[in-house]
Amino acid sequence: MSIYRREHILKEIEKATTVTVADLAAALGVSLMTIRRDLAELEKEGLVRRIHGGALSNEHRAYEPPLALRATQSSVAKQLIGKTAAQLVADGESLALDIGSTTLEVAKNLLACHNLTIITPSLHIANLFVNQPDVRLILPGGIVRPGEASLVGGLALQAFEGIFVDRLFLGVGCIDATAGLTEYNWEDAQIKQVMIKSARR
Repeated sequence: MSIYRREHILKEIEKATTVTVADLAAALGVSLMTIRRDLAELEKEGLVRRIHGGALSNEHRAYEPPLALRATQSSVAKQLIGKTAAQLVADGESLALDIGSTTLEVAKNLLACHNLTIITPSLHIANLFVNQPDVRLILPGGIVRPGEASLVGGLALQAFEGIFVDRLFLGVGCIDATAGLTEYNWEDAQIKQVMIKSARR
């Protein structure tokens, strides 16, 4: 599926909650079969729910936007954040990199750094550094959350409680004036709380 079609379909569903295969095909100038395949792919990612002749938004009261969707939103801004944040890191530092689409952009910009120690509960970020000989990669262990591909649970908490790092790059669901930093998922929130305590900056 092209990025253009993907973004158009998701924007239309966000606006109208429900879309039809026929309307999407006409708007995008593609066949009905192409749109059906696109919707099937988006449903596999948990972004939409297919219905007869179209699709519905998958949002509900406890809706957590999937990482696959968040990665396509504000991508230019996230790339700039990632580049700017990575410039704060000096060779030889120890880092904790949180889960999320923005911290993934930070990680991509750290590939040129040397002699880093990185601990992360994100399997997506860990994949970037698996074959980097100049990076000491630490995974905290724990239970894998499908979709987010984050490590949660007691093992992950224990790992972060026993490790101290120079810097933490943290991702959050929202920043609220009263509640402070908030997150969609309780297990991820627990890991974040321990990560904050383990970081000098």
